[in-house]
Amino acid sequence: MSGLGTVFVPLGMGSGICGLIAMRNMLGLKTKIIGVVAEQAPAFARSFQARRVSVAEALEVVLGGAADIVAVSEDEIAQAIRTLYEATRNIAEGAGAAAYAALKKTRSHYQGKRVAVVLSGGHIDRSVAKVLAGLTPEASPRLGGGAPVGAGARGAAAGEPSRLFGRHLAF
Repeated sequence: MSGLGTVFVPLGMGSGICGLIAMRNMLGLKTKIIGVVAEQAPAFARSFQARRVSVAEALEVVLGGAADIVAVSEDEIAQAIRTLYEATRNIAEGAGAAAYAALKKTRSHYQGKRVAVVLSGGHIDRSVAKVLAGLTPEASPRLGGGAPVGAGARGAAAGEPSRLFGRHLAF
């Protein structure tokens, strides 16, 4: 993370962003960390904006260390999955692609800066074929809100890598 200005990280229950905040703090870096949620699963974003713990213990860490939380639409997530696949041939699940969608959504703030995106997770199922074909599946209801595009049981593509191996994308 040395020299890196900003990192976008998807938010589920908060363990990924908390680990990233802890590492940044341990290394004494100034890197801004931006959490990303799906618009149809906004509980974490709402708690962050209200500055009060109402989702999980992890929110205390996030409130103390994240610069912002960005909400992205299901369409933006689906487009990010397609872009990542077309540019790198890597398949990211919806939650993992959400961070890239947030960077694209807020790109004007980061032009000319060193920025990273965390692509995580392996929860890919057959609905990803619909996403790659240009469709946006409806979010599945679950406790606490909707599920990001592609969330669900592990399918045939679960073993596919969901991160970029040193590749750079234009946004």
